[in-house]
Amino acid sequence: MNIRFEPAFLPLLDAAALITRVYNAQFDGGEESVDTYFGEFAKKHQLPESAFAAYTEPLRALERDVMASISFLDDDRMDFFFRLDDKQSCRQSPATAISYYFSFPDQCTDREETRLHLSSACLPSEDTEPFPTKEALFAALESPASPYSDRLRWRTFLLYQHFFDYAEELRPVLETASNAYERHRSFIDSAIQNAFSRMKEKLGDRPAEMLSVHYHYAADFDELVVRPMIGEFHSLSFFSNFTNDFFIGIYVDLIIDLKAAHSADFDAFADPLKAIDDKNRFQILLALAKGPLCGQDLCAMLNLSPATVSHHMNLLIGADFVSVEKIGTRIFYQYRQSSIAAFLDELRGCLCE
Repeated sequence: MNIRFEPAFLPLLDAAALITRVYNAQFDGGEESVDTYFGEFAKKHQLPESAFAAYTEPLRALERDVMASISFLDDDRMDFFFRLDDKQSCRQSPATAISYYFSFPDQCTDREETRLHLSSACLPSEDTEPFPTKEALFAALESPASPYSDRLRWRTFLLYQHFFDYAEELRPVLETASNAYERHRSFIDSAIQNAFSRMKEKLGDRPAEMLSVHYHYAADFDELVVRPMIGEFHSLSFFSNFTNDFFIGIYVDLIIDLKAAHSADFDAFADPLKAIDDKNRFQILLALAKGPLCGQDLCAMLNLSPATVSHHMNLLIGADFVSVEKIGTRIFYQYRQSSIAAFLDELRGCLCE
């Protein structure tokens, strides 16, 4: 697999993500501000908050300028475009969804598919597969058993019905916000360069394998485009149904390294335990123990969409329970018996010592 590092960030998408994060930081359980994120890390590990000033101060200044630049937007429009509902599982605001339309015009030539896909991206779901039809989306929104709040259902309905009108309204807002980035160009360029240097060092000469080890991402593209995110400084994201772009926050590898340096030993069990704390993933492991399988095999066996299977496999790969091998044009998953046995031995030693 060829990995291409694209240092030019996508300004409208980045501005939408930054505003969404900062705006939601004011609500209970909302997104974390840069101060909150590093402040809690410092408190947990008994470190002075000043140790992170080099990271927090320039980003805080950018956040302040961006938010000031859109102060003309009234509360109702801010809430509609940027407020996250069901924050624990919903990662897209209408603004971030619409910004994909601005940022990837070549993938948005089909207007019906675009508004259907991007409207449904705002719904909280482990399954990132878009609804196949308008009727399927509306049925999910109107069902008495719908898990979505009334507000979220109504907003999603409006977003689908008036997607391109909202896009026209939002574009000048995001353009104004992105202009504020220019005053922080020195910090941004330096942060991107440092982030890419850390990532390249981790990937080494085995990028496909190291992507799964360090970033819990199994890519089945011949080429992956890595793009920086300033607004989502601590996140990894990809829209695999939409593009082959992998977005990495400018502080992701810094945070990974800090956690590795300061975390207690029991933290090492978190990802593996999460990986097997799901009946579908457990069934996948049982099936792979009998022999390698491809994604299509697993979809058929579990009656799940490709996106859902991909989500499960990324967690299993991240826990080092499964490895990936590309044979021809197909991706095969293999059971890592030695790794699973080693994990169980370590867990037994921790609990029984």
